[in-house]
Amino acid sequence: MEPIKVGLLGCGTVGCGVFIVLRRNQEEIKRRLGRGIEVACIAVRDPAKARAALGDAVGSVRLSHDFMNVIDDPSIEIIVEMIGGTVLPVI
Repeated sequence: MEPIKVGLLGCGTVGCGVFIVLRRNQEEIKRRLGRGIEVACIAVRDPAKARAALGDAVGSVRLSHDFMNVIDDPSIEIIVEMIGGTVLPVI
């Protein structure tokens, strides 16, 4: 079964923490849900800074400077918003 694809909006302190926790707990999530979880795309202000913060863990995760790329991606099933101080439109 295909993993659940997750999109993250923001990759500051909280966003990086969520990304790391999701990666670290992949096996337990898969055991409990019966389906894996995969962070497919992260919207960030500065992709180079996010790449540096996440290091090798970023792997094949797409980084985008436009949060609408994450929201409009039909393959993403769950979106986690962690952009401090920014109001996003309700969709």
